[in-house]
Formats: sequence, C-alpha cells, structure tokens
Amino acid sequence: VLDDVIRDISRTEKRIFEYEKYAAGNSEIINEILSLKEYLETLYYCRSRIEFIQEIVEDIRFNDDLKAIYCNVD
Repeated sequence: VLDDVIRDISRTEKRIFEYEKYAAGNSEIINEILSLKEYLETLYYCRSRIEFIQEIVEDIRFNDDLKAIYCNVD
C-alpha cells in the first residue's frame, strides 16, 4: 500500500510540474493544478498515516519478540 501511495505521489508531482510549465494563464490548467495539489496533500497525509501504522506494527513485532525471549528464560 505504501509503495502505491509513494508511486501516486511521484506521478502527481510530475503532472503538476508539467502542467505548471504550460499553464500560461489557462484557467482550465490552473484549476487542474490546484486540484492536483489538493490531491497531493491527501496523498502526503495518507503516506504519513501508513508510515505511522507501520511503526506501530514494527513495535508490536519487536515487543512480541522480546516477550518470547524473556518468557523462555529459565
């Protein structure tokens, strides 16, 4: 999931860059840029939430590994 979001971020950033090069006051392109920037903010937020969840899962795995080690000590 994270890879998909990162890929979408990259594609959206590239689209914005290309649109900005050719906007030249075209209101349709400018509106598309604004829309893409809003979408990009959503993608950034999703990425941060996914990374947060990933950290929690890693902590749980680490703690479970520690429990297994300490519980098996005589």
